[in-house]
Amino acid sequence: YVNMGAQAGVTNMLERADSIRSYYNQGMLSACGFPVSVQNPVDTKSDLVIYPNPTNNVINIRQEKANSITIQVLDITGKVLVTKSSTNQLTRIDLSGFVNGIYLIEVTSGTNTTVQKIIKN
Repeated sequence: YVNMGAQAGVTNMLERADSIRSYYNQGMLSACGFPVSVQNPVDTKSDLVIYPNPTNNVINIRQEKANSITIQVLDITGKVLVTKSSTNQLTRIDLSGFVNGIYLIEVTSGTNTTVQKIIKN
């Protein structure tokens, strides 16, 4: 016997945790979970581009300068599926072995972290 209401509750909780993690990684929440600002975040020009989105197989990560970066591909629950380091201006991540769905691409350079949702179809 599986309580479907409990399973739906866990699913909702995981989705909410993903949303909060995303806000925190983007600097929109403090460590205590309170909003950093009530204003909309300022759109700053990023030197990092992740494309194409949606993708069939390959994700390209292009950076303006060849900085040392760490790239992680995570599933929607936050489980790390791939970790890769690069110092190239263009780095490719092959997703051909992944099932279709939504993934998070997390790129860290020094103390800066960028997270972007990617759809693989």
